[in-house]
Amino acid sequence: MSASTHVRYTKLGRAVILLTGGALCICAPAVARGAPTEPGTLTNPLLPSAAQCGMCHAFANPAAQAALPNHSPMVWQGSAMAHSARDPVFWGALALAAQDHPEETIDCVRCHVPSAFLSGRGAAQSPGDLLAEDLDGIGCDLCHRMLPDPEVSIGNARYTLDDTGLNGAVAKAGPWSYTEDAPNHPWRQDPEFLPSADMCGVCHDVTTPRPRLREDGTVITSGFNEQRTYSEWANSAFARAGEDAATCQDCHMPAVEDVAGCVAFSESGIVHPTGGRRHDLAGVHLDLTSIIQQKYGSAGSDEIDDVFFDAARAAQEAIATQAVALTVDAPMTFDRARAATLPLTVQLENLSGHKLPTGYSEGRVMWIEVEGLLNGETVFGSGRWRDNAIEADEQVRRYEGIAERLSDGRRNHLLLNDHWRLDTRIPPKGLTPDPETDPITDRYALTSDGYWSSVDTVAYEFALSDETQALLDEAVAAGQPATVEVHVRVRYLINTPAYLAQLLEDNVTNLEGERLATAYAEIGGPQPVTLAAWSALVGYTGSDEPSGAGESEDQGCGCHAVSASTRGSRGGGGWLLLACLAVFGRIRPNGRN
Repeated sequence: MSASTHVRYTKLGRAVILLTGGALCICAPAVARGAPTEPGTLTNPLLPSAAQCGMCHAFANPAAQAALPNHSPMVWQGSAMAHSARDPVFWGALALAAQDHPEETIDCVRCHVPSAFLSGRGAAQSPGDLLAEDLDGIGCDLCHRMLPDPEVSIGNARYTLDDTGLNGAVAKAGPWSYTEDAPNHPWRQDPEFLPSADMCGVCHDVTTPRPRLREDGTVITSGFNEQRTYSEWANSAFARAGEDAATCQDCHMPAVEDVAGCVAFSESGIVHPTGGRRHDLAGVHLDLTSIIQQKYGSAGSDEIDDVFFDAARAAQEAIATQAVALTVDAPMTFDRARAATLPLTVQLENLSGHKLPTGYSEGRVMWIEVEGLLNGETVFGSGRWRDNAIEADEQVRRYEGIAERLSDGRRNHLLLNDHWRLDTRIPPKGLTPDPETDPITDRYALTSDGYWSSVDTVAYEFALSDETQALLDEAVAAGQPATVEVHVRVRYLINTPAYLAQLLEDNVTNLEGERLATAYAEIGGPQPVTLAAWSALVGYTGSDEPSGAGESEDQGCGCHAVSASTRGSRGGGGWLLLACLAVFGRIRPNGRN
């Protein structure tokens, strides 16, 4: 390894130079104070391309970990973070924001395209306004040069970057310290800020300039709490000491053991027993992954290897199963009398460290889909996904935040929002009451210990038609099985078709709405993701008297993790409790399931 330099910082912020082989580097203090980094102020600009990092930081897992997700840092290249500047939904929404308040969109670019912002291109309104180096989005250099700044409020992408180096080389923060076999670049160990939720919060709390208003028009706060993912975590049980304690990274960058820092170390068998983390940065961004792969993968310009998209998709599909616990109460059997009001109770528990769903609320919705089938034909349902829309029946249960301009109810214009019409998203466990993160609905109540409930329970009643009952009676009379197949799914859309249509229709300034529509058309339109699922056969007795409790055939579950038990009878009927939990359960801070 070539000579490298490490800088240790004293409590007074003075640098102590530690040399390995004689190279000299001068680095910034570990804690910055005063102001975030602004355009044109960096002596050492961000690296022009993450490809430079990939020369050393893309490698296969060792043989013993070959079956595990790839944990080299360049798996980042398939993530939503890597494509924040390529995301056509971002540019479509930015176009509307620029029509409403063009002077304020620089904060959007500050977060999604930091290279452009820091280089003075913060007024960009389309990818055509960017340089090639800007397209890496939220890249390696931004996060690994970021410093804590106690004098700058967390949020709105007010990042402070280390800018002290030698010959353009700025120390890269990481989890490890070296006495030998050091990296080829200057480094600094950061065991506190880099793995903290505070770092993620720099961009994942967003306040827009409009005052937040009550229903009567009076002011609640001077800014609108547009996104509060970080604050939702900070007010939850996951931010407090105890068995639930976990940071953003514990879920979105799972810890890995015995990991190398670079390809040379990997080939030499030099690994760190702890401190490593996966860099797939998974959220449920499957549509975006497909869109970006279509354009930049092997089917498009072939600029990004498909292996990175495959890794991102696998991580996103896995984390989707970890967000919610689904429990269903359904009758094991029903008679002719009960067919008029067939009951079903569904309970969801938020297992994530923030509201479910969270983040950017426009066009984003989770809901419960219920469907009953007889001989493969639908006989009842609620919230079914039909013709690219969510069924709007009276019983449909949706989870979403709807913001608007109070004066006229206009929605889905980010910089016009000044009022929350409703917020039915499920709170995380142990959410402390706070106007910044409270739900806006009567759906949730405070628990006995003073926190918002992280559970929502929904009672359904479905009536079978006379025609359906006749078919069931015929089956009973013929001695054939008479059962209704019941499915319950928790579905999620990150962008509804109606929202995408509005981004096209309301855009009167550029072609980003059309480009977005084309991008979605190429992947077959927005597709719901199933977060949890349950299914069972419910038997029809054909009698007018309820039958006793009996055995129920378990038809399995989309979550592949089902526990079953029989509850005491209600009204003489047997009831089946099936709890569909996330595949991996709740992730603990140490990575245990």
